[in-house]
Amino acid sequence: NCRNEYITNVLDDSVGELGIMSWVFGLHLVNNGVQSDKHNADSIIAQLLSMQLPDGGWAVRGEVSDVDVTSMTIQALAPHCGDENVKAAVDKALNLISVQQLSSGAFSSYGIENAESTAQVIIALSALGIDCRTDERFAKDGRSALDGLLQFRLEDGSFAHEPDGAYSHMATGQSLNALISLKRQCSGQGSLYVLDPQPDNTVVFIPGASDSDTESK
Repeated sequence: NCRNEYITNVLDDSVGELGIMSWVFGLHLVNNGVQSDKHNADSIIAQLLSMQLPDGGWAVRGEVSDVDVTSMTIQALAPHCGDENVKAAVDKALNLISVQQLSSGAFSSYGIENAESTAQVIIALSALGIDCRTDERFAKDGRSALDGLLQFRLEDGSFAHEPDGAYSHMATGQSLNALISLKRQCSGQGSLYVLDPQPDNTVVFIPGASDSDTESK
């Protein structure tokens, strides 16, 4: 199928070519069964572990980690924590994230307390089966990471980028992903980025849609 071929080509041609995030998203593809002659889980994991900074996290550039990049890397590595080397790297990163948490329960990036960084932490914790509401490592002054995220929630249910800020499309989308991740973790459904197994590959035809709009489930 042309869609599977496109995804495989992305794995072959893009992973490692666009910095650390291309390794992260490449591992997400492999975690969901995409195969490649060029990359596999072991090779991508080895590369990500080699990119871990001395402080325990990861960053797009430089020697000081960023909470967003660190959390996104954990999200991709989470299914592989049965490997002791992966677990050791993730544990080191979790210790760093715990230290980086603010007294509000939220997190900051480039010196700005924001919803997106907090959301990425919650997604990472949920992928590891860690309840961000109750784990003492991720609570400061009685405020959990979830408390930190909810301070960005506006009256209409959307989220702002900064405390007391206005609606942000990106903050709302990432916060929704965090809440879905927590819900999945609480119900034992697993990581947001590992697709649930489907019973078959039945093609679903959408009334009025063109052939290109049909979906397989």
